[in-house]
Amino acid sequence: ALRGLFHKILVSTRSSTPQVGSAQKYQQKMAAAWLGFSGQISLLLSGEDYTAKEFIEFASANDDWESALTRPSVIRHDFEGADHTFSTETSHAKVVRSSVDWLKRMATIRNPNFLYLK
Repeated sequence: ALRGLFHKILVSTRSSTPQVGSAQKYQQKMAAAWLGFSGQISLLLSGEDYTAKEFIEFASANDDWESALTRPSVIRHDFEGADHTFSTETSHAKVVRSSVDWLKRMATIRNPNFLYLK
């Protein structure tokens, strides 16, 4: 799933010939990649993180991001009290547990965009 997302982001950020007036902001490119990605997405947001707060504020005021974040394939995990790097033992343990649980759920879904390891 991540490989597909990164590929779509990479493709959406490439420009063969820059044209005047056609430049998109990276936020628009990211939203387009999210909307074009058919796999599952786990969004991890730390509560004491200005970057996460700015992202949510921006997304709530942008139609593309609002659509991207409300898709059933996006699972949002909010970690109140956690900083940007989940630097406390408690917040680190919570984000690891949440990530492992999400990966286990993904392993039960047959999805062509998910990377299965044998």
